[in-house]
Amino acid sequence: MSVVNLVRPIHEGVVAGWTLPTNYLQGDLPDWYGKALGDAALLVDGEEVVFADGYATGQHDEDHTAHLLIFTKSLLVAVVAETIGGEVSRTTLAHRRSDLVQLGVQTGVSALADHFGNVKWPGRVTVELSYKGGQSYALPSAGSGSTYHAAERMQDFIPSLRRDLLSDSV
Repeated sequence: MSVVNLVRPIHEGVVAGWTLPTNYLQGDLPDWYGKALGDAALLVDGEEVVFADGYATGQHDEDHTAHLLIFTKSLLVAVVAETIGGEVSRTTLAHRRSDLVQLGVQTGVSALADHFGNVKWPGRVTVELSYKGGQSYALPSAGSGSTYHAAERMQDFIPSLRRDLLSDSV
């Protein structure tokens, strides 16, 4: 499989799940991003990307930290890239999805809200994921559940995370 065929679905998944800043992945991309896609492509190895999320704490021409979470059916690939004073560091880790040991959920709307004609439950849902080895991640990252589409996307992914929690890791 060509590198383009390995990287394209990962990039498309990240772009679909990207939140802040909204224009971060438009125009000239930061150098770390192409390298992070390469890292993820090696780990994903052509497996379908089923969910992705990402954000940065600033623009790529200033000091900032960027986070990518890429889920396939079997893996979570987590990338953290940090730019400080023009120096870039990047860490890419892969976890078996079945290594999920704790799943925390918070709804943004009361379960009684719909009964009273208000916003429909569950509203914006936030999730905390904890894996063997102590790594923890938050979804959706950086306010990405603030739109109806993003909230619905997160809500649709929760059953898959629940299956991860209930599965026995090898």
